[in-house]
Amino acid sequence: MSGALNIAIAGGGIAGLASAVLLARRGHKITLFDKAPQPLPVGSGLIMQPSSFAVMQQLGIFDEIQTKGQRLERLAGRVLPSGKSVLDVSYKALHQGAYGIGIQRDVLYTALLQQAIAEKIDICFSAEITAYEQDGPEGAILFADGNRKEGYDLVVNALGAQSPLTPKQRRPLAFGALWANLPVPKEGWFMGGGLEQRYFKAEKMAGMLPTGKNSNGEQTVAFFWSLQHKDYAKWRATPLAEWKREVIALWPQLETSLQALETHDDLIMAKYFHRTLFQPVAQSLIAIGDGWHAASPQLGQGANMALLDAAALDASLAKTNTVRKGLARFFRKRRLHVYSYQIISWLFTPFYQSTGNFLPLLRDKIAAPLSRLKLAQKLLAAMVAGVLMKGR
Repeated sequence: MSGALNIAIAGGGIAGLASAVLLARRGHKITLFDKAPQPLPVGSGLIMQPSSFAVMQQLGIFDEIQTKGQRLERLAGRVLPSGKSVLDVSYKALHQGAYGIGIQRDVLYTALLQQAIAEKIDICFSAEITAYEQDGPEGAILFADGNRKEGYDLVVNALGAQSPLTPKQRRPLAFGALWANLPVPKEGWFMGGGLEQRYFKAEKMAGMLPTGKNSNGEQTVAFFWSLQHKDYAKWRATPLAEWKREVIALWPQLETSLQALETHDDLIMAKYFHRTLFQPVAQSLIAIGDGWHAASPQLGQGANMALLDAAALDASLAKTNTVRKGLARFFRKRRLHVYSYQIISWLFTPFYQSTGNFLPLLRDKIAAPLSRLKLAQKLLAAMVAGVLMKGR
């Protein structure tokens, strides 16, 4: 695209920062708005999949993420009380040498923020966006304090699953999760080679994700516990020691690690949404990341999809001569991958987070044995790696 665009990016999370950096390097004038009063990464651990490695290299953060993160070889889960394996996906089934990276969200966020600062991007904190208006060929954004800014050739909606700029608002999924960062277990049972999970049916799930070093250089593990939102108040009212006994009954080796949790406030309750915009483009407004396609984190794709969206938006605008054509190209490039994973996530999640007996029984008796077949292993590895239906 010839000439610099005046671009507003709404939201300073992973999608917003990545798109800001890439578009700024093309010479566009970027202003990023975030409602937080200061830089603030939200969340615990996440998995960077092979699908996003090239984008991280393009952004100049891959070496840092690889150094501070933890190499992951597999995803594994056992159902209790039998101890039977019902999830075992190895990255090497995709190809020899394939792997994921467990990382603390604040490490990824900080790496992107540093790139944005290096590009001298105008970042406005304490700026809560409430609405978007099309003003002729240009877009305008409205703020909670009554201010209005206009004259943008493009507004990028990176405000996440509950963005006020998207028409569909959905309730969170029934199940969320309690998250906490814990020290790496010392006993030797946890090898750190991948994500480990334990299930009781699909009603209870505990997980340990090795996440390498946090921003202070300390080795960490992200612990999570599946919980329905309707039960959160009850959990808060239950003595922490009583809840710990419930977790230990499911996964006895966690007893020592859980000693690091002293109060309920040491865990954060995360809400998850499943929502898909079937048309993320509206004239000079484009939704990316969770603003376009929010899903359960069961497949570990959220941050990766955000990076892929940012790179596709940058490339699409660079290869066309108008914003309208660039956004159309972006949508064509990303839609198959996005919608495929939205469907997979919608189908896959209830087998690991739901009530009732049928789905976990189907998982344990039919899906788990079938997943051990060589062809299924390759397919599952491609799905987890984020490269299924990805294209070029």
